[in-house]
Amino acid sequence: MDMKELFENGCFTPAWTERSEEIAEPIKEEIVPQRKDVKVLLDELADIKDNMNTIKEKLWYIHRAREYNEAGFSKE
Repeated sequence: MDMKELFENGCFTPAWTERSEEIAEPIKEEIVPQRKDVKVLLDELADIKDNMNTIKEKLWYIHRAREYNEAGFSKE
């Protein structure tokens, strides 16, 4: 069997995660620093706070709906 056949049949060799020496290359990842203006950062922070408030409101609604359901007020 060749490697493709083994892969398609779900049979992996013990070293299936290892890279062979001929294709192994060091993975180069360039990190580019991001510099943002204070106004941009404050706007992003305001968006995050708005999202957190929206999530809190949704959680409150879910909690109230669960209590309503557990109390037996919902239609079955």
